[in-house]
Amino acid sequence: IYYKLKLRQPIGILRGSMQNISNNNLDFNIEYSTKDELGALCTSMEKMRSELSENQKKVWKLMEERKALNASVAHDLRTPITVIKGYLEYLERNLPIKNIPDEVLEETIAYMAEATQRLERYVISARDVQKLEDIDLHYEKVNMGAFTAELESNGTLLAKRYRKRFVMEVGSQSQVLEMDGQITFRILENLLDNGFRHAASLVSLLVEERGEYLFFDVRDDGNGFDKKLLQQGTSLFYPSEKEKGHLGLGILISKTLSEKHGGGLSLGNCPGGGALVNLQ
Repeated sequence: IYYKLKLRQPIGILRGSMQNISNNNLDFNIEYSTKDELGALCTSMEKMRSELSENQKKVWKLMEERKALNASVAHDLRTPITVIKGYLEYLERNLPIKNIPDEVLEETIAYMAEATQRLERYVISARDVQKLEDIDLHYEKVNMGAFTAELESNGTLLAKRYRKRFVMEVGSQSQVLEMDGQITFRILENLLDNGFRHAASLVSLLVEERGEYLFFDVRDDGNGFDKKLLQQGTSLFYPSEKEKGHLGLGILISKTLSEKHGGGLSLGNCPGGGALVNLQ
């Protein structure tokens, strides 16, 4: 009678739960709320199931992002390789018969060198993404005055390189903040470089504190992000810089590093046109 009244139900729930978990089925709930030892055991089992389910979702998300990244890197590598092969075939056909003017030959070599450099950049970026998971954060007290001054100097140099304008506004009130300064600077370098590459003439950066977070808004006056990409969200990033609706590896690196830092990254378009990247 005691087994029937007190033990059969929770033992049956626990037995069924363990069977589901052993079959890798975590899409269920354990509900048994009596205030005794078996109720506490069922509560602990539910907590374990919930944590296993969350970990499984994270693993699947990581695998999907890795699959998309590998496919996109392969896609991007194909383009410069095709360019190099095309120019090599052209040279093989025309060099033996000396049918290439010197100017055309120099131009062809320059194009091949550019494609090779682009290929090298893709390989380095892909390697950096693979190493992101091994990066350790080193939190320290960062002088905000010195940090923002260096950031403004870096943005000004990028503006000169791309022959565009850079405007920076600082709304942070704290003199010292605790963060990984090098990682944060690397994230912003990626975002600013991406902004300058797609801007028509201007890139702006806003730095301000909102509650416990430090926010960075990077804006440009280019064409903005594709609507389909914004609908997809920031769960998957593709490294193609040429194809419409795709993002560069710099954005992927920034997203991953910001999440490791306890923040996040979101995308949008400015009301008047142009892209907006919000980092916290």
